[in-house]
Amino acid sequence: MPDPLTVTAAITIAGKCLNGVTKAVNAGRDLESAMGHISRWFECVSDVNAAERRAKKPSLFKKLTQAKSVEKEAFDALIAKRKMAEMRKQLYELIVYSWGKDAWAELVQMEKDIRAERKRQIHERAEFRQKESDFIFVCIGGIAIIALLVGFVYILSLGG
Repeated sequence: MPDPLTVTAAITIAGKCLNGVTKAVNAGRDLESAMGHISRWFECVSDVNAAERRAKKPSLFKKLTQAKSVEKEAFDALIAKRKMAEMRKQLYELIVYSWGKDAWAELVQMEKDIRAERKRQIHERAEFRQKESDFIFVCIGGIAIIALLVGFVYILSLGG
């Protein structure tokens, strides 16, 4: 399960951000004045999702030292997901109320585009690292072969 403190803190902050947006809109201000709260809410959502991804692939040390029941981990993950889904629904209602459904659709499309771009960048970095390690391996191998040839020639020149 994700680190409970991280998830709890992210959910708490997300709730406060959403409350700030709701209060701003209810006070008659436009949604644009609450953009700081909205962007912070999205950061919290990202934190919860990242904690969940880390929980799915824990380190060996964490597996050995923090062996919790599978049921508890699943339940905690379910609670976190449900809370964030409820908050997202509230944010949806605020945005649709203030700017219309087109604004929400645009926001969702932007999320998809940004997510796809980040994924592409991650893949490019992984490919670059692979090419870099291949290059280093080839260089070390080439140096080793040259060293062997030079050593062989040197031994032959001594009277081989």
